[in-house]
Amino acid sequence: MTASLSSELRGILPAFLICILIPLPAIVFWRQLGGEPIAHFCFFACCMSLVASRFRRKVISQQPPLLWHAKILAVGIALLSAAIIFSLLWLTLADGHDVVTPFIAFQSLVPALCIVPCITLATRKPAAAVVLSGFLVGCMKMIAGIVVNLVYGWNYGHHELPWTAPNLMLWAFWAATAILSVSLLFLGANKYRAQLGRS
Repeated sequence: MTASLSSELRGILPAFLICILIPLPAIVFWRQLGGEPIAHFCFFACCMSLVASRFRRKVISQQPPLLWHAKILAVGIALLSAAIIFSLLWLTLADGHDVVTPFIAFQSLVPALCIVPCITLATRKPAAAVVLSGFLVGCMKMIAGIVVNLVYGWNYGHHELPWTAPNLMLWAFWAATAILSVSLLFLGANKYRAQLGRS
């Protein structure tokens, strides 16, 4: 088990390094980019790509196969390490007082770890899985907007996600994303085990 886990972690290393390096220019030049959260999007896309790369058919069919919980553990360790490094880089190079960006970075790990494996196993195309997973998370914001409109009326107009002062929009987004993530995590586990059984 330990040998398999360390082998999986070694296999993740190239994607892990890419996950660290791609957001780096957006971190360093964030003021020149108008303060837009481009680093968030880069990091989230890289995290989803890292996960998708480990659930490609070619990687899964390697022998000996890794059990679901061990594979998720290895990918989770890589994602957590990437989020820590991203947060430290942001606090060191960009804005030492901004704790919202590290919070968002850690929060993005949940959909990356839970949604992407299932979508990758279903589509068998890592790039398509990353795009579709990002689209599904975006749809959760749309669902949150519908909830806000149903509660406050269609002319309410406040659909921001204030990370430091959660409102109904943010709570609905978190709830919808959590439900989607947990559902697809279990579906992905079943699909992965079924695929291992056929190999």
